[in-house]
Amino acid sequence: MNLAEAAATRDEGEVARLVEGGEDFNKRYPVRPGLLFHRPAELTPLEAAIAADDPMVVQRLMQEGTPFDVERWTYLHCIAGGDEAPQVLERYRPPDAEPDCDSVRAPWPADD
Repeated sequence: MNLAEAAATRDEGEVARLVEGGEDFNKRYPVRPGLLFHRPAELTPLEAAIAADDPMVVQRLMQEGTPFDVERWTYLHCIAGGDEAPQVLERYRPPDAEPDCDSVRAPWPADD
């Protein structure tokens, strides 16, 4: 199981173990079909946690990651469609961020 799959399956312990082991949480990893979507996807761990709408994993990865600029935060905000992950992302909103989601596309299959 890679870091994105651990995030997709809401496995906080495995996420912590992999992060502490030095896994790159900015890298895209393959996510097998059936974990989040019917088809395979290539996602960062944070994208996978957002797709799974897991606030604890999103929080952990936001704390571990590099600071977010307006562009990166806007992208994450725009792909977050769940109930809980957007609330976590809002805590990290840069002061000058005014999200425009018109040109943002989620990295996962559109038909899932």
